[in-house]
Amino acid sequence: MLLPVITRKSPAYGNQGDYFIYLGLKYFLVKLGYEPYLLDKFNLQDIRDHQELIKEAGKCLLAGMPQFNNYDDWIFPYDKDLYDLFVQQHIPLYSLAGGSGVSNPDTTIEEYVSNCLNSRKTNEVIAYRQRCTRWLSVRDHYSERLLSAFGSTTQVLPCTGFWASQGPNNHLHNIICTPNMDMLPLFHKGLDVHAYALRLISELRKKYPDYLVVAHSERDFRFFSLTGSVYFSNDPAVLQSLYQHANKVISARVHCSLPCAGNGANVLHLGHDIRSDAVELCQIPVLDFYTSDIIDHILAAEFSVLDDEWKANQEDKYLELLRSIR
Repeated sequence: MLLPVITRKSPAYGNQGDYFIYLGLKYFLVKLGYEPYLLDKFNLQDIRDHQELIKEAGKCLLAGMPQFNNYDDWIFPYDKDLYDLFVQQHIPLYSLAGGSGVSNPDTTIEEYVSNCLNSRKTNEVIAYRQRCTRWLSVRDHYSERLLSAFGSTTQVLPCTGFWASQGPNNHLHNIICTPNMDMLPLFHKGLDVHAYALRLISELRKKYPDYLVVAHSERDFRFFSLTGSVYFSNDPAVLQSLYQHANKVISARVHCSLPCAGNGANVLHLGHDIRSDAVELCQIPVLDFYTSDIIDHILAAEFSVLDDEWKANQEDKYLELLRSIR
């Protein structure tokens, strides 16, 4: 049975996390006998061209969407047209694995919710989206608390990207995954963050000389190549194959940490924004990216160990949730 899913359609550009979220969702949908049909969230015409498919299915899934934040700060411009289409057609959107937008790592849940609620635009946008959206799950407690303030209930479940690289793991690769420089501020509490990130990767190379340094974007590749050789790909299929066989991982990228840990690698995440909540939800230890003497803390840190019983329990929750779609 075909089931339309909206997220990033082309894996060849942009944030690979979108596609990993889709791959993890696909893992569950196939188990339930669905054949996911991918539609591009960046291309409204692609969605319009498949209106008959959407109407026949009677529903559509949003994978990893939307991001929740104070929309006075930023909002994706393509979101409004997408929601207009489904509100006008009276077709339900089922949202899975959406989450909080990037924010200061020191922001508490209470501060985050208060900041969003104090924005008239944010109130109007979320209220409008509620007209056609059923929030099945979110990937962090920040989003859950915000939706609760709007009277919506949802489940907090691990991001589906956790299931993006399932398969036999030969534990071939030890990995250091660089941060996304587009997500880092220039300064944090007076610290030159870009210079700090460069020093951090340089020091990690010295302490872990057998680890492969991996970058997800060309910008990150060029920047961290100043420290030595860097393995670069923005093709999710290539990264998926690499992460499927990961052994030990030190990662500042959410969608390196999740698929690696989800297939049995031992992972330590270096968190630099509130999305670390989504990583901790997957039982992955998080160390503050800005920790003083961070190398000493990394050397002493515990890495994730996959709990198969916990993972099976989370899978059951997802399958039950997806069976509820009508």
